[in-house]
Amino acid sequence: MPTPDPAARPTPPLVLLALALFPLLVAGLSLALGQDGNWDLRNYHWYNAYAYLTGREGFDVAPAQVASFYNPTLDLPVYWLAQVLPAKAVGAAIGLVQGLNILPLYGLSLVLLAGLPAGRREVAALALAAIGFFGGGQVGLVGTTFYDNVISLFVLGAAWVVAAKAHVVWDGPPGRAFATVAFGGLLVGSAVG
Repeated sequence: MPTPDPAARPTPPLVLLALALFPLLVAGLSLALGQDGNWDLRNYHWYNAYAYLTGREGFDVAPAQVASFYNPTLDLPVYWLAQVLPAKAVGAAIGLVQGLNILPLYGLSLVLLAGLPAGRREVAALALAAIGFFGGGQVGLVGTTFYDNVISLFVLGAAWVVAAKAHVVWDGPPGRAFATVAFGGLLVGSAVG
């Protein structure tokens, strides 16, 4: 028997409010933790974006060793923002994006807790998502250019898509199953790329 689709139930307003406010709280946490000055930022994150935008990629010879050849795509938004905003605003913006991880974590938790009664399920999923967000060294990454918790948006998003549509993936028509898995693969592939 297929599991009931948790998305079919309306999300309680307080849970929606918490989900909406969470990225703002993470932006505030980023400000509280202070300006990012990590070694990777100083070694190559800043330089790679600069080199890409100014055409120095083929001119400078590996100034950041092998990291000089990393894809600069993730570095470009931070570089552009830092050209027009103060460092604190850039850190808050990074934290805001990182705080969006609460959404796929909540979605995954909601799917995995499908056996709980409605009402309790949503609150438990929110609690589990918050625990997942703050676990395993996550706080040290908030507001930084390490990007682990930016890439995780794509990876967790893919897991959420496939888990939420597991009934389609396993028992649905082959075309819909393929489309679901292909979309998840596109998300993960975007993260890897």
